[in-house]
Order: sequence, then C-alpha cells, then structure tokens
Amino acid sequence: MKATILYFGFGDECSSLGSRYYSPAGQDLSLFTLELLRSFHKVEYIDCGAQLSTNKWVHFLFLNLKILYLLAKKSGGRQCCVFYHSLAILPAISLAKFCGAKLFAQINEVYSNTPEYNAWLFRSLERKLLRGFSFYILSSELLAEKLGIDRNLNFCVLPGPIRIDKNFQETIFINKKTIKLVYIGIIDDKSKSGAFDAIEFFHNISRYQCQLDIYGFGNESSIDLLKSKLTRNVRFMGALAPNELDGVLGNYDIGLALQDTDAAFSASSYPSKVLKYLSAGLPVIASPTPAILKDNINDSISLLHDFCEADTCIDVCISSRRSDRMSALELYLNQVKKCLFKAINNGF
Repeated sequence: MKATILYFGFGDECSSLGSRYYSPAGQDLSLFTLELLRSFHKVEYIDCGAQLSTNKWVHFLFLNLKILYLLAKKSGGRQCCVFYHSLAILPAISLAKFCGAKLFAQINEVYSNTPEYNAWLFRSLERKLLRGFSFYILSSELLAEKLGIDRNLNFCVLPGPIRIDKNFQETIFINKKTIKLVYIGIIDDKSKSGAFDAIEFFHNISRYQCQLDIYGFGNESSIDLLKSKLTRNVRFMGALAPNELDGVLGNYDIGLALQDTDAAFSASSYPSKVLKYLSAGLPVIASPTPAILKDNINDSISLLHDFCEADTCIDVCISSRRSDRMSALELYLNQVKKCLFKAINNGF
C-alpha cells in the first residue's frame, strides 16, 4: 500500500483571520497543488486556513500545535509532507525538520521582501528556516537564487494554477467594437499596486476602443483612491473568490499583469494572475519583472516596458493565437507533473 502524502495547505476553509498571512491567489494555488498531487498519489489534506479561534494569537498557537501533533502522530521515515509556506505556520515548518519525514516546501513568495516584514532579523530567519528541504515547489526560478537554494537540489516551478481547455474557439478581434481588458489583484496605494498601473495603461491607448474592469481587494483608503480614478470605461468590480473568477475571465479579451518592476517582492515572485489569464484563454500584457523575463511561459505574453507602448502591446495580443497559448501551457504543465512525480517517488 502506498504511503500517504500529508499536504499542509490553505484551501476552501480559509478564515478571515488568515487574510494577513495569505491571499485568494495563494488559496487558489494551494487547491490546485492538492489536485495535482492527488492525480498520481494518495494525499491527506490538512487545511491550515480553518478558523480555530476568534483571537488571532490563540488561532496562531492552536494552528501550529495542531500541525505538530499531526506530524508526531502520522509522519515517519517513509512519510512525505508538503508545506505551503505561510507566516501562519512558520514555527511548525521550522520544527517539522525533526520529524524524520521527507519534507517538501511550496514557496510562492518571500514575506521578508515586503516592507511590513523587511527587518533584518526576520529576513535572515525566514531564509534560514526555508532551507534544508528535500524538494521545493517555487513560483519562479529566481526564488531559488533569492533563498540561496543550491541549483543542484531538485525543484520545480509552479507559479499558479493551470487549467487546459481543449474546447475553445479562437478570438476574432477584427469583429470587436470594444476590446475588454481585465486586471485582477491586490489594490494597495502604498506599494504601487498594478491596479493603478492598469488605469495608466488604459489612458495611453489611442488606436483601440477599450473597456477596463478591475477585480481585487484592499484596505478602505486604497479602494477609495482607486474609485476616484474610475471613468465610464474604467470600472471597479469588487473582489471575487478564485472559483468565481474562473467563470468571469472568459468574458474578457486581454489580461493585464502590471506591477512595479523594481519592487523586491515582485522581483522573484511570478505573478500567478498570468497563468490565471492564460488558462482562461486570454493573451497577457505584463510588466517585465525579473521573474517573468526568466520564466516567460510563451511568446503570447506581451511585455510593457513603457506606457507609450500600450497600442503595440495590444497589437501583439491580437496577432497571437489561442491554440498556441494552450499548447504552450499544456507542455509547461506536463513538465511540472513529470518533475513533481519523480520527486514524490523519490520521497518514499
């Protein structure tokens, strides 16, 4: 009988208390990874997003004690444990290395790259705790360099959930009076959020009739600032859960993945929204962050170096074929599966 993989992730039971530790994009990736692991192995899923107490510190304590208890009870020398990196379970992750099991780390972002957690002590502690795993599932290859992970160690790159739709029709732009643009992501007026870049991009379009819809969440001041910049053809649609976005994105023509290219947080983390758009069949206009330049999935991603290139980027999207995008996405997913399957088998 096959041993069971223990996957500690953040899924459909995410509590409001967890919002400071992970985002809907992380929840979406966590559930997709669970689905991926289950496609070739038996998996027991421990949802670390379930609310254990209304007090955030009691919740934090109980969550880590729960994980350590499960590790002591179920893990062993031939057990494989996969952890989705989150501040909420950082103490448990650090202690898990003493349980005797094979440990995999799924790292989508480095929290010490954000201003809130950029203190030297936390930065060095986070990097130290995230070393020493048997295998890594990373959001970008650059993340390995940032964390000091040896290139000779096995890791695969999985920036976000990937869905392959083989029943699709090519988008015929020539018959469209209005090209519908969409942006999804966090709205933050203090960190040069891509939502504001999306609006700037929209105002630099001159040769096309476009509409821009923005989906996302943020604090009250950020949302108020965003609303002050809306026009008749630029709309804020509020926040949707990942599974709700899957049904909405098909109504759009081009996805925008714009962000500050100089920010430390975006330098090594591949924006999961790119895969979200591509899975929905949309061509993508993205900022040339280091992670995207390193791990660009296919040529249908048009890179925006300057807002004056807005029309040119739309030209590239119009000329790309959905069939080519889906083929490249399928090839990418198969490579991830092959690498992960080999790592799991080696773990037992």
